[in-house]
Amino acid sequence: MGKTNHICPLCKRKMLLAQTTKTITFREEILTIQFYEYFCVDCNLHVGTIEQTAAVQAVIANNYLEEILKKGGRIVWQENSWNLFDFDGEGLALGDTIQDMLVSLCDSSGLK
Repeated sequence: MGKTNHICPLCKRKMLLAQTTKTITFREEILTIQFYEYFCVDCNLHVGTIEQTAAVQAVIANNYLEEILKKGGRIVWQENSWNLFDFDGEGLALGDTIQDMLVSLCDSSGLK
């Protein structure tokens, strides 16, 4: 499973670090994500650190971007920024995490 170094806030027992797989819906897209979290085998509480939470957000953003592009979405350079369009040509409003990943992906690929 994983190493123990966190104490459960409910039952005060040691928590284990484990990889978790979940299927979620994000912006009407079904995504399967994997991430690490701590869980208590005694009371079944699942918790994450700030860093783990940030990593989950990055995984969701990456999987969402991949899913849109698989379905025919497009990345377009417009008005000095990268924009994502879905397969119907509709512009998609992007949160900061997805926008940052889009910029990183496009800039590193030399697409501009």
